[in-house]
Amino acid sequence: MSNSEQNNDSVIQKNGRIYMKLSDGRYWCPSRQFRDGSPTRRTLKNTEINSQTSSRQSNFFPKQLTFNAVDFETATTDRFICQVGIVSVKDGVIVEKVSMLIQPPGNRYDTNTIMVHHITPKDTENSMTFKEAWCDLKKYFQNTLVVAHNSAFDEDVLRKNLKYYGILDSEISPFLCTCQLYKHLAYSKGIDIKAGLKDLCLAFNLSYDNHHDALFDSDCCANFYLNYVNGIEPDYSLIEKNETIHPQQEER
Repeated sequence: MSNSEQNNDSVIQKNGRIYMKLSDGRYWCPSRQFRDGSPTRRTLKNTEINSQTSSRQSNFFPKQLTFNAVDFETATTDRFICQVGIVSVKDGVIVEKVSMLIQPPGNRYDTNTIMVHHITPKDTENSMTFKEAWCDLKKYFQNTLVVAHNSAFDEDVLRKNLKYYGILDSEISPFLCTCQLYKHLAYSKGIDIKAGLKDLCLAFNLSYDNHHDALFDSDCCANFYLNYVNGIEPDYSLIEKNETIHPQQEER
């Protein structure tokens, strides 16, 4: 790991994943533990893992009762936004929900993205562009905790759209990823899961019928994080019992 990738001496964040430095100098990533072929990673002792996770968990996954959960749906593989969903939480209570269609540049869509979320050019032909909508949206991303499921995707989407429209905004808060959060929590218990949105909906016994509607996904994310804050644990066995999950569809 290069010095430029390190946040401090003991922890780094790279490509949306958190890596923790163990006592022997190795770096450990909860989400890659069982997928990495390295024998040294596969022989980590549970006692060492638990000591690392308990000491670092509060630094990376703080428990805050005021935050905004967000989700983007994109029109193209270039990640131009066509819908944003936001669930605003204050003092542990959901106080606002926002769903907004966004017209991508040229109102252009890729066929494969339409197949995922079913939003079409006709739906957004009269919608604001991201540049026009940003004045109303930016307050949800500035100087607050922002939570997203697979935040590496959503944060990249936001920054690419800001860059495309030449919008400079240095006050955007780093995103907290509920997908990585639950991978981390599961692995600290010796469980390896994908922690996709459908997986966690199953584990919390929630419906996922409207997956890929931005407001629905952000609402799920808000509930995942609130459950974490309130100490409500998922039942991971419910994921294993379900045979209908298709990993190729689990982008977020």
